[in-house]
Amino acid sequence: MNILLIGILGLLPSIVWLLYYLKKDIHPEPKRMILRVFFLGMIMTIPAYYIQRAFYEIFSSLPLSPALFTFLFMFIGIAFLEEAIKYLTVRWGAIRSREIDEPIDIMIYMIVAALGFAALENMLYLRFFEEAGAQISHIFLLTVLRFFFSTFLHALLSGLLGYFLVLSYFYERLRWRFLFAGFGIVTVLHGVFNVYILRTGELSQFFVPILILLTLAILLAQAFSSVRRMKSVCVWTPPKHL
Repeated sequence: MNILLIGILGLLPSIVWLLYYLKKDIHPEPKRMILRVFFLGMIMTIPAYYIQRAFYEIFSSLPLSPALFTFLFMFIGIAFLEEAIKYLTVRWGAIRSREIDEPIDIMIYMIVAALGFAALENMLYLRFFEEAGAQISHIFLLTVLRFFFSTFLHALLSGLLGYFLVLSYFYERLRWRFLFAGFGIVTVLHGVFNVYILRTGELSQFFVPILILLTLAILLAQAFSSVRRMKSVCVWTPPKHL
């Protein structure tokens, strides 16, 4: 299988979810900004990969029980790190832009960054399995699974974190509580998802991740509705503290 096909299959899940979530914004963002944040999200996958390797080496060198090692690596080395990387992508690539002229834009750009991150992550996974000798049917199956699971998860988690960023702006006295709560919630859900999705031979391998995805989808839908109402009763200016 050539690299071009791997690239197309890796991008496809992110593009489909991107088109879906861009429709949530009544006032569409400039295409150049969407592309900028999306590709910056892709680029940030690279340092995330090497930082994760460093975490793995550090945790492996410590006298940890298997359970503690799994907890530290899954929740800190993967979940928290990836959520922080996606947040930094938006902070550096969009949050100071004059294009952010309404609160829902923060959620949209968080989702865009997440889907860019997931796109390159998908390509790397597909390339790895191809080099390991996986058949083309397995590559297509993996693409479908990543569409419904990993790529969707990235979008949902980042969108929810974006909601907490919006709350931290409107409720200034509780700013840090919302920031900590947002990162805490998405980190825990991401970590639990990873732990269960990697299990084999257990019914809960997919039951718990699906439950997490459904819960996040409902919460994010409610968050979008809540943010739209915020705009109607508040004066919005671009955030300075995020």
